[in-house]
Amino acid sequence: MLNLVVPLPVLPAPPDSYSLGVVTLIAGAVGALGIIGFLIVSLTFERLLQLGGPSWSLVGITLAMLVGGLGVAYLTQTSGERAATEAFMAHSRLERAARLEAIVQLEDAYGVTFEKRAVIPVTADDRSSQRLTFPDRHTEDCFVVTLVAEYEIRCGGVTVDASTALAPVQ
Repeated sequence: MLNLVVPLPVLPAPPDSYSLGVVTLIAGAVGALGIIGFLIVSLTFERLLQLGGPSWSLVGITLAMLVGGLGVAYLTQTSGERAATEAFMAHSRLERAARLEAIVQLEDAYGVTFEKRAVIPVTADDRSSQRLTFPDRHTEDCFVVTLVAEYEIRCGGVTVDASTALAPVQ
């Protein structure tokens, strides 16, 4: 079994971004048809009066299509966006908690203190630059690197490749 110094957190995949659903698209199309129908009836109203009056049922149907279609489209889009936002926020809270926990574990394992919190990566093959304070109180710009399954702190170079991995103090 691997003896990982500070393992990467296991997080669920981020939620998908919001996209319009079929119901929203159909309701929006019905609303758009209602707008077009109502405009046609409105623009030909005088001509319809000369021919014996407009069909009030046609006016009612176009208004119902307009209001009903756009109303349903608005409600389904709003609820879908709200659900997507809530899922994103829940995932963000999980990531933040994982970052904070990883920072505490890295501080314990390497004997350093992070000056900036909650900016380290939580996914594999990522990196971030951090200013760390060492036990002797000197500060240094280092890299927090995520490997396949664990974290590594590298210091002493301008790039990640030019830096040297710190050894854990434990």
